[in-house]
Amino acid sequence: RSYALSIIKADIILITSFFDGFRDNTLVSHDNSFQLPPIVSIVYDLIPLIHADKYLDDDPEYKLFYLNKIKELENLDGLLSISQSSLREASEYLEINPDFIYNISSACNKNNFSFRNSHSTIDFEYLGRFLFYCGAIDPRKNLSKLIEAYASLPLNLICKHKLVLAGPITDEEISLIKEWMINFGLPPEYVVFLGYVSDFQLANLYRTCYLFVFPSLHEGFGLPVLEAMNCGAPVISSNITSMPELIGNHKFLFDPYDVKDMSYLIYKSLTNTDF
Repeated sequence: RSYALSIIKADIILITSFFDGFRDNTLVSHDNSFQLPPIVSIVYDLIPLIHADKYLDDDPEYKLFYLNKIKELENLDGLLSISQSSLREASEYLEINPDFIYNISSACNKNNFSFRNSHSTIDFEYLGRFLFYCGAIDPRKNLSKLIEAYASLPLNLICKHKLVLAGPITDEEISLIKEWMINFGLPPEYVVFLGYVSDFQLANLYRTCYLFVFPSLHEGFGLPVLEAMNCGAPVISSNITSMPELIGNHKFLFDPYDVKDMSYLIYKSLTNTDF
């Protein structure tokens, strides 16, 4: 591969997914004994490195693979980050000249996620006025705090606004969420599990929801936030890592570690129409 790259007379080589190749035959590395053009890669986030106790320590094989990839990443000619937040992470945690890291930001597909491309939302009329979250359920997504914050709302607001969850949620994760609901005294009929939805359905959910809530503890970019805003959804989110860059106004941000702060902003969004 490196020989082939050395003879095509490329100006630059862009590697878009540098951490591929674990337990499969994807080839990302290169041999510097060949004369190669400058090689750069996109850095989406360094979440496994920063939170190694949650993402690396339980799997020694993957930890060795990931840390070796970090060393390779540091030897590239430049990095392109997807947010100012991921740029700061790369500058802080990688041994690479910060002058060779550039923020190119990111974007959503406006053909799918747009307020103007409004389609029928009749599929979700049965949900009424609902709060919406989409994404995975791993710990950094902070869904337990969202469930707790929702459960602490006045009962009359809970009755009027179900919490709808969409994403690739496993049966085990649904069981875990139901345990949280029991612990927080939340009746089961107020949380709706949609599972995986298509982009077409997801865009309609964004357009239909009364409020989109994104409580994540760490994002490289936070694409659902941008998708939701592009579809015209009112959005509130965490006030850390990359989310403030997307929201652009601290009034619509909450401390994701503080259930009361999250619950208050949800309450304000449901009761203050001017806000």
